[in-house]
Amino acid sequence: DGGLRVFVVNDRTQLDEQLFGVCAEVCGARHAVHRVESVDDLRGALASRRGVVFSTLQKFLRLGGAMATGGATAVVVDEAHRSYSNDADGAWAALLGAFGGSLRAVVGLTATPAPRTLRALGSMDESSKLLRPLHCLPLKDAVARGLCLDVLRRFAAPRIEIRILDAHQREASKGARRDVGNVEEHAAVVGAKAAFVAADFRERRYAGGKAMVVARSRRAVVAWTRALRTRLSGVVYGALSGAVDDGRGGAVDEARLNQSSLGAADVVVVCGKL
Repeated sequence: DGGLRVFVVNDRTQLDEQLFGVCAEVCGARHAVHRVESVDDLRGALASRRGVVFSTLQKFLRLGGAMATGGATAVVVDEAHRSYSNDADGAWAALLGAFGGSLRAVVGLTATPAPRTLRALGSMDESSKLLRPLHCLPLKDAVARGLCLDVLRRFAAPRIEIRILDAHQREASKGARRDVGNVEEHAAVVGAKAAFVAADFRERRYAGGKAMVVARSRRAVVAWTRALRTRLSGVVYGALSGAVDDGRGGAVDEARLNQSSLGAADVVVVCGKL
């Protein structure tokens, strides 16, 4: 309203589809809602599109310096802790540069704000000298309001005996932080844990039931997804942003890892949030 258009940016195609679908259903009667399908489509949207526009961050990275001429713009960045905050490939520069002088506001949404995210989008609290977000909804309040599932309410920590005998993993047991991840993502460890999870899922599953596995890293998402597929008959979907070393000498992203859609999944493997 008031002549301000809104660009909603995220870094995953599936999330882009979901956000667009919800916004079109809720806001479509009052506002023009558009989802960018290509880099050329994005150039056109920057130049003239009004209303609410959805696009993935990756399209901005391939713009080649295009500048917005379509009027005052607010940008909403979803999952702002990920590709934007590490700025490894100039994500912020490409995103904000595309809007130039038309940019009026930038709002980042994240459930796991990293220090880099707060430096980019937060403000300094003069009394505490700490960076603060514009608004914070504690997880316990979100659970109390029914916005989130209390996943820890029935949490149990099973003990699984695993033996890893190779020299590299014995070295990791000495406590080097860098190598702890290698142990956690070792095929023997993931395999043993995946077997336990698969058995538990088969035992508890009800008609139409789904499950989520929270892994410690994007690389672990790949390992868990592959391990569960050999142990479950249903569709296992691994969700991750960007591309990651798959441990087999190559790189894999969400599209390469999955043959089915997220909506068809019986089990979804995601990177750690808790």
